[in-house]
Amino acid sequence: MYSRDHGRTWQVSTSAKTNTTESQVAEIGPGRLLLSIRDNRGTGRAMYETRNMGRTWTQHVADGQLPDPVCMASLLHVPERENSLGRDILLFANPADPKERCNMTLRISYDGGVTWPGAILLDEGEGWGYSCLTMIDPATVGILYESSQAHITFQAIALTNF
Repeated sequence: MYSRDHGRTWQVSTSAKTNTTESQVAEIGPGRLLLSIRDNRGTGRAMYETRNMGRTWTQHVADGQLPDPVCMASLLHVPERENSLGRDILLFANPADPKERCNMTLRISYDGGVTWPGAILLDEGEGWGYSCLTMIDPATVGILYESSQAHITFQAIALTNF
């Protein structure tokens, strides 16, 4: 669902994949949207891309490549002008295990999610796994998540840790 007039009217896009829920979208280039989707089949994280506001979707190269235990995940694009690394980055957080909600991991991509060369394991223990990402300042990402240590945990991670 999207709006081109600041929420006065709304349009509904087509579905990218059946039997999926809890998705997040990030703009990974001009007119290119990446959709990260919980795939209820348990086959890894579903990732689809559109170049026409969701009228049609194509499978992204990362589809099924990121381990996911059928859980919500976070996706955040940060343009080069808004971060201290000086390049476009895509951040992704989820419990990075194919079966259990454990191994809460924060990943970084520099190429729109094609590769994920950097990863930080935040919590090995089992938790509910839902997360939310935000930039605190140009050098620091914040993550709020359901951890093994507390119902809600907040961590600030310097981008230089990647």
